[in-house]
Amino acid sequence: MKKLVRIETGIMVKLLPAALIAAVAVGCGADREIKTYKVAKEDNHSNLAHTHAAEATAGKGTMGMPPATSMPHLHGNTPEGWQDLGAGRMRAASFRVAGDGGKTAEVAVIPLPGVNHLEGINIWRQELGLEELPADKAKEGAQTVQVGDTEGLMVELTGKLQGSKDDVNAGILGAVAQRNGVAWFIKMAGDRDLVAQQKNNFVGYLKSLEFHEAGHHEGGGAAAVQVAQAQAGEKPSTNAEKVPDSAGKPNFKAPANWKTKAPGMMVQSAYAVEGDGGTGEVTISKFPGAVGGMVANVQRWQGQLGLPQGSDEEIKKSVEMLEIGGKKEAYLVDLKGTNARSGKAERWVCIGVPFQADTWFFKLMGSEAVVEKEKGKFLEFVKSAY
Repeated sequence: MKKLVRIETGIMVKLLPAALIAAVAVGCGADREIKTYKVAKEDNHSNLAHTHAAEATAGKGTMGMPPATSMPHLHGNTPEGWQDLGAGRMRAASFRVAGDGGKTAEVAVIPLPGVNHLEGINIWRQELGLEELPADKAKEGAQTVQVGDTEGLMVELTGKLQGSKDDVNAGILGAVAQRNGVAWFIKMAGDRDLVAQQKNNFVGYLKSLEFHEAGHHEGGGAAAVQVAQAQAGEKPSTNAEKVPDSAGKPNFKAPANWKTKAPGMMVQSAYAVEGDGGTGEVTISKFPGAVGGMVANVQRWQGQLGLPQGSDEEIKKSVEMLEIGGKKEAYLVDLKGTNARSGKAERWVCIGVPFQADTWFFKLMGSEAVVEKEKGKFLEFVKSAY
């Protein structure tokens, strides 16, 4: 049976990674921000059951975003045994798969406009503790696969899931495809043996996909691909264009010892920080809406540092709420762990600042000594910008 789902913007999966992370990462949780309901009307798609992830207030946009009907959606044949979890956060579709002996896996379909689809391969490698591949090597080991009406690449990966509390062998079947300026990431992740057993179902699902960039009642255009971009959680890259400046940008005044560096994918601005105790980096990113909220964003950062994801209550106790721009809505978390990308021990001070209809993310990352020395400047830098 085919399912119709649409993208919920402004809500981010507690990727990844996410981001991309957030968006492309393994992590998944209940979508507390959305409700699911069945729509009896066929909407001119005969013989298709429709499942929509909807806001509690139907018909309204999320955090200043356009109404949900303008967002892309897709159709696909759901394999037997896949439990449809519907759309939500950054996901156009998601499923849970159960196997023998309590083994489980999850499937997620995530679209990201303006992103190099090959980035997803390295994101998935990072999640399993595998070495990253240079851009010109990303296709090595991948096989060509049909993804709807376009050709994509599929990788089969195994390893230890970074940041997981369980020391189990994990597997990822990941497919990437580029279509009409949108990178589509389709991934099954979970118990290694179960994922391997599901390969034929996964490939069959890929072939069945039908993509629709325009919503049911609108013609599409820019709004149709204005999906919240996050997961590789503000991950720098030289493979994508700089996020353009926009109206209402805070007034940033960097300390003298911070040197401007080239921003990367989903990064507005970046600075290199040098000190006696080593080196560090400051990145600034902006995304529409709440991007999943405080808990999901902190969990994303924890995953990027190879840390177990805390519960809602644990995270609420660990963050410091900051008053910025006259509102005490910003949140700060101070984390220590191992950078999943570099394999180095690092300390991160991360701040999320809701501002107008967006959320700004600030990250001070580097060696313990540098971060400790620069933390005061970093806080003043963020607070004085608003």
